[in-house]
Amino acid sequence: MALVSAITLASTYIQELQNLHPMATHHTNQHMVMHIYDFLQLFGPVHSWCFPFERLIRQLQRMLSNHKFGEMESTMLNMFIKAGKLKCWLARPDCPAVIKECKILFDKAYAPKVLDYNDINDGNDNVFTDTLYVDHRPAPRTVPNDLHPLMQNKFTSP
Repeated sequence: MALVSAITLASTYIQELQNLHPMATHHTNQHMVMHIYDFLQLFGPVHSWCFPFERLIRQLQRMLSNHKFGEMESTMLNMFIKAGKLKCWLARPDCPAVIKECKILFDKAYAPKVLDYNDINDGNDNVFTDTLYVDHRPAPRTVPNDLHPLMQNKFTSP
């Protein structure tokens, strides 16, 4: 019952934020708070899955917007669409050579850096950078017994 009350209060707060504080800016991570309970049930401890969200939030915060409620979401969506179209266009085989030179600069600026998982403990890693770690260790192939029913319920319920 306390969880339902907490979700109701948080939902009401977020929905009424504009009325309570008309000059406030909306933060993109407020929406994720509504799903933490589900994420904990599905994915386990936060430290094992939160950093991809941190990278996404960082990208969203870098986007230019006018910080107006109702417009910021469409601005972010349009920026993602434009970036996706640009990436597709730069990957085309018939892309002009001059533009391909721009792709090199684009990749240097926006492509995440990839490090080998074994290099993580070199003392220079920073969880707040856009660095992805490639794990070459063999991955388990079975779903844990406690996670399987949660996933079945989550993906089979309407």
